[in-house]
Amino acid sequence: MHSAVPGLGLSFLRRWHLSTKLAVSAMLCVSIILAGCDVANVEDQPPQAQTPAIVTATSPTSPVISTVTTILSTPTILSGVETSLPVATTNAPPSERDYVVQTGDTLSGIALQFDTTVEALMQVNNLASADIIYIGQTLKVVTPESVDTQATALPDLSSTVAALEPTAPAGSTQVAQPVATITPLMPPIQPTPVVINGRTYDAYNQAVIKKGQWYHYTCEFDAAWVVLKTYGYDVGLEEQVKLVGLDKSIEPYYKQTAKGYVIYGGDVTTAYSGNYKTNFLARSSGQAMIKVFQHYNLAVTPVRDRPSLEAALLRGELVWIKTTVDFKPWKVATWVMPDGRSYQTVLGNDHALVVMGFNEDGVVIRDPLGPTSTNWQRKYEYEVSWSKFMASWGAQEFDGLAVAPPGR
Repeated sequence: MHSAVPGLGLSFLRRWHLSTKLAVSAMLCVSIILAGCDVANVEDQPPQAQTPAIVTATSPTSPVISTVTTILSTPTILSGVETSLPVATTNAPPSERDYVVQTGDTLSGIALQFDTTVEALMQVNNLASADIIYIGQTLKVVTPESVDTQATALPDLSSTVAALEPTAPAGSTQVAQPVATITPLMPPIQPTPVVINGRTYDAYNQAVIKKGQWYHYTCEFDAAWVVLKTYGYDVGLEEQVKLVGLDKSIEPYYKQTAKGYVIYGGDVTTAYSGNYKTNFLARSSGQAMIKVFQHYNLAVTPVRDRPSLEAALLRGELVWIKTTVDFKPWKVATWVMPDGRSYQTVLGNDHALVVMGFNEDGVVIRDPLGPTSTNWQRKYEYEVSWSKFMASWGAQEFDGLAVAPPGR
């Protein structure tokens, strides 16, 4: 279902553009479209109503540690701008130059053009495969005899993304699988902060983009897919559900009491509770989702505060978290499990996403939700201020999982 492509051709772009126009036209015909965990305020609806919510985000912390880790996989988009570094072409020695990958390029063709070898290009750019390069990617081009002196140089960040082509049938909430695969590269830790499009970050760890969720309420699995795919594992919804498990003992429902909202559901500490296609209360917790990452032998560390979050990002790890959609205000709710145990959560705008970087201003978010009918301006990557982030994360009991790249 997934294929590695050396570049996105014009024919693919035309098909993607056409499918996108059709999808938008269909969405305009519907008065309200539920998207992922995008659910409206429950107090404005009749009891048990399942309606969409609203979300936004603004701006990324203290430089507690001076080192930064950058994970290279596929490029990302920050505030709507592709995150490619400027190409340095001046004062380069005759044996080395930079080349930006164009449409139709192959590694062998580039090697032939600059009188070098595929092996030399792979070595100096830390490429895991000769078949995977990206349009807009900056490659260092060296002659074979200069490879030994250049092999330790860090590769430039690329500026393309693994996109998902919307090919789901009309009326379906399922989102198509990605059309490109990635091979994560793990460069050494850099001793200085990283600069992306003029913004300086203490840590900035690349993460793939998932354009949309599988179903309305699968955000936990969609966010997990982002982490797994970045690390080289393409794990679909069915496989993740199988690993986490479904608690069908109680289909979640809520009541408004004198003490606030109470949600009655299954044991979300060990499984996913509820129908992820129809029930806006359906959800899971990090304690249950940890099983997905451990299945692929990835080291997982629970994170519950800002220092541990920063430390994980500085180690080059991506952080899966529970928060609210667009970090909007929430209705406090108490989830009660069959055995009487409970935990604090939110009522209608429960959401999961990935933290991929930070600086003193706030954090960088990779959100699998993207633009929806409740917020067409929502991006797949954006910054959120620390105050807004910590408040929304705290509403979900600071539920977070730092997931280390393979081999760490």
